[in-house]
Amino acid sequence: MQAKIDITDLEIVELSEDSDISYFSCGNVELDTFLANIAKIAQMENTSRTHLAYLNGDLVGFFSLICDNIARKYVDAEYQKENYGHKVYPAVKITRLAVHREYQGKGIGHALLYYALGVVYALQRYAACRYVIVDAKPDAINFYKKIGFRSNIAVKNKYLLYFNYNEFRTKYETEIDAGS
Repeated sequence: MQAKIDITDLEIVELSEDSDISYFSCGNVELDTFLANIAKIAQMENTSRTHLAYLNGDLVGFFSLICDNIARKYVDAEYQKENYGHKVYPAVKITRLAVHREYQGKGIGHALLYYALGVVYALQRYAACRYVIVDAKPDAINFYKKIGFRSNIAVKNKYLLYFNYNEFRTKYETEIDAGS
């Protein structure tokens, strides 16, 4: 087993026009192409927000977020709110999450996911978000399920996974209050 990275050593910054992303490769053509050719444009057009993770000056990962929603019918009944008068719940979508191939298996993906959930936590002060969702590729489903994401449907070789953010928020606030 590879040695885990101390996540406190990661520096996470927002993608900027000056960010050097040319050497990033996670081994997935779609994710590499997004970062190399689309992420900066999407950032300027305000269609996604990408965050980069650095370790000792090396770009080791990234994730991108957008505002979205999830239809009630895709959420298990136990998580549906009674008397909710809308057909969709507000959500934040993790559109991309990747770790550089040389750093995979060292806990960086989990660190990025928890950082993204922290971003959603901060957003909660200004806008409601009941769920965090992701269109996961088949090989990433277990990664998300270990954190607590649930699956419901498959669409075009991707799987819509959702995470009841209220559960995370309650746990997170309890840990903050306890000084953890």
